[in-house]
Amino acid sequence: MQFLRDLSIRRKLTLISILVGAATLLVACIVWGAYTRATFRESVFRDLGAMADVVGQNSAEPLAARDGALVAERLLSLRSQPNVRAAILFTPDGEPFSTFAREDSGDSIALPPFRYSARERDGNSLRVYTPVGLRGEVVGVLWLEADARELVEREKKLAAMLGLVLVASCGVGLVISSRLQRFISDPILRLARTVRAVSERNDLSLRAEKTSADEIGFLTDSFNRLLDQVQERDAVLGHYSAHLENEVLARTTELRKLNGHLQDSMRAAHEATAAKSEFLANMSHEIRTPMNGVLGMVEVLLQTDLKPDQERYVGMVQGSAESLLAIINDILDFSKVEAGKLGLEKIPIDLFRTAEEVVELFADVARKKDLDFDCNIEPDVPAALMGDPTRIRQVLANLLSNALKFTQKGRVSLTIEKESETPEGVLVRFAVSDTGIGIPAERVDRLFRPFTQVDSSTTREFGGTGLGLAICKQIAELMDGQVGVLSSVGEGSTFWFSARLARDDSDAMRYEFEEDLQATRVLLAARPGPETDSIGKRLTAWGFDWDEQPTGGKAARALGRHSYGFVIADSELRRGGFERVVAAAKELEEPPPIIAVVPSIGEEPKAARTSVVRPVHITRLYASVADVLGVEEVQSREDAFELAADLSLEARAAVRILLAEDNKINQVVVQKFLDLAGYSCDIVDDGEKAVRRVSKRGYDVVLMDCQMPRLDGFEASRRIREEFGDRDDRPTIVALTANAMKGDRERCLRAGMDDYLSKPVPPRELVAKLDTIARRRASVSTGVPFGPLDERVPSPNGAARTPGGAEPTPDVPIAESVHSPSGVLSRALSGFERRTRACVDDLRTGISERDERGTQRAVELFTGAATTLDEESLLTVARELADAVRVSDFEGLETLAGRLPELLDRCFREFGG
Repeated sequence: MQFLRDLSIRRKLTLISILVGAATLLVACIVWGAYTRATFRESVFRDLGAMADVVGQNSAEPLAARDGALVAERLLSLRSQPNVRAAILFTPDGEPFSTFAREDSGDSIALPPFRYSARERDGNSLRVYTPVGLRGEVVGVLWLEADARELVEREKKLAAMLGLVLVASCGVGLVISSRLQRFISDPILRLARTVRAVSERNDLSLRAEKTSADEIGFLTDSFNRLLDQVQERDAVLGHYSAHLENEVLARTTELRKLNGHLQDSMRAAHEATAAKSEFLANMSHEIRTPMNGVLGMVEVLLQTDLKPDQERYVGMVQGSAESLLAIINDILDFSKVEAGKLGLEKIPIDLFRTAEEVVELFADVARKKDLDFDCNIEPDVPAALMGDPTRIRQVLANLLSNALKFTQKGRVSLTIEKESETPEGVLVRFAVSDTGIGIPAERVDRLFRPFTQVDSSTTREFGGTGLGLAICKQIAELMDGQVGVLSSVGEGSTFWFSARLARDDSDAMRYEFEEDLQATRVLLAARPGPETDSIGKRLTAWGFDWDEQPTGGKAARALGRHSYGFVIADSELRRGGFERVVAAAKELEEPPPIIAVVPSIGEEPKAARTSVVRPVHITRLYASVADVLGVEEVQSREDAFELAADLSLEARAAVRILLAEDNKINQVVVQKFLDLAGYSCDIVDDGEKAVRRVSKRGYDVVLMDCQMPRLDGFEASRRIREEFGDRDDRPTIVALTANAMKGDRERCLRAGMDDYLSKPVPPRELVAKLDTIARRRASVSTGVPFGPLDERVPSPNGAARTPGGAEPTPDVPIAESVHSPSGVLSRALSGFERRTRACVDDLRTGISERDERGTQRAVELFTGAATTLDEESLLTVARELADAVRVSDFEGLETLAGRLPELLDRCFREFGG
């Protein structure tokens, strides 16, 4: 085929014409030759058959009379036919009666098979079978064999004639096509020669000659027009080329100016970036410092003896503060956000408690809106996993907040279920469903874009920045999961996200009961609904056999019929149902303990052994069931100040610690952490004092804040390192700072610090670092590895004692530390008193000058101070001040302000005494 493609167009056209003509003629010759051959053959067989008919009719009567001599005579008449070789006359039963053979044939006649009627050709022989009849009756069959050489000769002549015709026709076709193809090939060849000439000589003035008005003529015109256009463009390009140097020079000058502007813009951008980074660093420090105080004091408060309700309230404050801190971390760590690299932790997580803590944060909001609010965790979801609880808490808080915001009636529920499971981990699905306003289908795709709302009109009513769901999407994808939503306008929405969490093979956080307790039978007295179904599923998962009764009457009758280990009863059963259950239980010889399901704290029935507050959480239910069954409750949060097994109180007390911190509240927090853990410390409030104190007394550890007056922590650390060098008595410097931006840790280490902790200070991490230093110090001083000495055991009064029975000094409450030798809290209280009295002075100044804005600001500050002191008389005056400033009643404000000095004197006198 490539050979044909490379032929010239003339030869291609000629070859095409010849091949088409030859193919057509060949088909015609084959058809005509086949027809002529068939006709001639039929003619020969017809003549031979006619001859057989004549001989047969002449031999019919002798054959019928079986007259052999006469029959043989009739057959001898075939001698006159030179092409007949032999003949045989058969009787009707197939027996040969008489034969004929030409003498010059030389061969004896082979007896052919008997047939009544047939004709056939075998090489150079033709044979026919003809029946012989007499008066309508077949009296025999005549077989003739004739020579077919005449037929073969005619066929050969026919083939030769057809071949001659085909060759002659092809010759004529070649002559004609070679003449006619020039009408097509010559214009194309001329056009090709013109193209080659233009290409080789680069002469655009050449033009192709047009010889016809057909397609080739159109192609010629198009080529000539193309040459005209190229020639015109060359002329234009030549013009531009002549002026290009001037234009390049002008553009170069312009680019230099633009480059100068870009450099100025880059310098401005760098300065803006530096200013932004400095601002974020300052904001990080300013926000983390009070957050350290909040979380620190909450942690200290959790280590004191609290009532269950108080511990729950403090836990809610801690959860809220930690969620706020997580958000602050995302906002302030700007370098990670810009790079799209939100970090994930992989630590042990109690999934049940994590989810329920978030639900608890919004329980009051749901109660105020009179919404059904529940958390349903499917039984096959494991509690002990590895993941990032802060990120999970952040996403759940966002979804629940949105659901409660857009739901005015009905219910909001959180469902947690297991989607899939692999040996490496579990894919957990979190779904928040509501019966709120819903989302139009055409606007769902906008939900997870940053800075977008489904409807801008909802922003005015419900608020929001449009960032929450976009952040949720990023977090879910980081956890190898997805986010999605199903919604119908007016019917509600279901927002869900999935997270792949690794397994935690430790024995912690397993909410299970021993097999011997699973035989306990349980009565569940509650109205049918999702909450009751969730409790039932959990009882089944724990292995309990349980009965459900929807009313108090039915539950009371069930108590009389069966023996139950304990009862879970809804305190809001209709028509006094709960009281009927209690009464029925008291009538039994061994009344089963009752776990009451109550709507809120403070409504626990006295008749109940314990209670569970709605929404019913697994951890609460487990704790209550463990209480009534007398088993130890699972602990998912260890004591932050638990003493290490290989460390004694004496070893901790021997560690000399210096705290360099300028914030008074943070001084109290860290000092209390250390006191609870068995450490003690000295305190300085700036870097210069820290350097002098370390030089004079020597310390094992310096807890160094980075931002302090006079001399910051970085320079103080450098001076300490220069003074001590590589000496063995050089103190270990631990950065204890609110600087938590990207690169702050590296900056601390470059300044000579040995370790780094960011505020809010994690108590466990702080104590763990100090324990490591204590072990190292003990090993150096004794020359032997530091091993187990004793264990810290809680005494009945909550203080710590050693196994030998010696009672150390009990932990002193923070309020009592006002009169402690350190006097830290006392100094903090004095500063607070000065600020409060200054606020009152600003209030009186604003009133006298009739400055509404200044007066309102002073009232707000005083209200905050009164809330902090939590003194009823001050809170009453603060509310009256707020009412008066709202209506600009300056006379009333002046009267109220006159009462404040006396109230403050009494309040601070009582607090300080």
